[in-house]
Amino acid sequence: MIINKIFIVRHLLRIVAKEFSLNHLSDSEFEEFCFELLKELGFKNINWRKGTGKKTSPSDNGRDIECETFIKDIDKKIYKEKWFFECKHYLKGVPPEKIQGALSWANAERPDKLVIIASNFLSNPCKNHLDDFIENNKPPFRIKYWELKDLEDLTFGKLRLLKKYKLSDGLDFLEIMHPAHIRYISKPTVNTLDYFFSIMDDFDSTKRDEIVANTSVSFINPRCKKPITGKEKMGELRVDDVDYKALKEKCHTLSLDLSDEFIVKSVTSSILEWLFHYADKTSTEIFIRKNKDLIEFLQNKLETDVDKNEIEICLKLIKEIDAKIEGLPKQTEHFHSLYTDFCIEILPKLMEEDILWNQSKQNLRPHQVMMTELLFEIKGSSDICWICGDEDNLFSIKTKSEDGKIIDGIQCGDCIEIQKGMGAVFVEQIPINN
Repeated sequence: MIINKIFIVRHLLRIVAKEFSLNHLSDSEFEEFCFELLKELGFKNINWRKGTGKKTSPSDNGRDIECETFIKDIDKKIYKEKWFFECKHYLKGVPPEKIQGALSWANAERPDKLVIIASNFLSNPCKNHLDDFIENNKPPFRIKYWELKDLEDLTFGKLRLLKKYKLSDGLDFLEIMHPAHIRYISKPTVNTLDYFFSIMDDFDSTKRDEIVANTSVSFINPRCKKPITGKEKMGELRVDDVDYKALKEKCHTLSLDLSDEFIVKSVTSSILEWLFHYADKTSTEIFIRKNKDLIEFLQNKLETDVDKNEIEICLKLIKEIDAKIEGLPKQTEHFHSLYTDFCIEILPKLMEEDILWNQSKQNLRPHQVMMTELLFEIKGSSDICWICGDEDNLFSIKTKSEDGKIIDGIQCGDCIEIQKGMGAVFVEQIPINN
């Protein structure tokens, strides 16, 4: 019987990502985690009411954390709310008697909101108790509770917090990402194909060909001959070229139907994905561990299998996996060097081309161009509001001029409202994540 390949694949695809859990924290560590989470969420004047100055000190008679938040109303007036937080670290459901202290605390001091934070969940009797309390007492404060799933959602993207409290595996790679890579994926860039290939043409040809290899295959989608012996390699079966020249030709063909911006972004992102995949030093240990587990699985199979073909396949696989493990450190170092070179020599140049401004300024009055370029010079970037220079609450916009031309630009929300009040016609307004 042929080896069950599905079983092997499942064995390889064991869950690597750590399940979100707070069970490994002590009671004080859980309170400290809640305290830091509230800071990350933007709460102010946070007072962690520890009973003593010791790190392992329990809270002050159940009165865990007090803080404030400032809320902008619909009329843009800002008002302050006081929130009380009670932290309950239980491996199972929190029982109703364990929240009575928090309810008494809130009843006495009247915050705007009382939040019960449970490291796992509130028991059903506890939730029923809260419902009864609200129904019978009509408290002047709102009661909320955050359970494990809520905490997982609230911590999403807060890498420092996740790492400090060992809440997620697989984030170490962020520490070795090149700064240029992070900047490139953090801001929208607009490039022409001609500009992209002009800087790629100047790149070391040997490195360039290796860098674009996987991306070329993805974009060109080459035709392949049918195998005859079953031992042919993919490169031997390809009919179409997949080198740098072929990629260049394919991109220009695609530009008949797709924008240059989309093609350049897609190609560059694909190159970065492949390079970083092979260059990620933080995943080396995981790769080795998974493959050693697979070798152990195959070796155990050898002890029970009597089929000669099965034995040959197992021995061949073990040899191939051993070779991969042995060559992995050298391969990773090589691709990390290619990744770094691409980030240093190509990405900054892509971020320098400002095609959006170059196109838009052709439709602006000279004094508008002069003032905007002065703002760019002062701020050191064109990723700002082109009217006031603000860096927050930005939108990619399209406006219609008096002669019917569509003009692209970047403006902040306040300037957009002012422009609309002056009669400007906006045909598109898309938030920019900044």
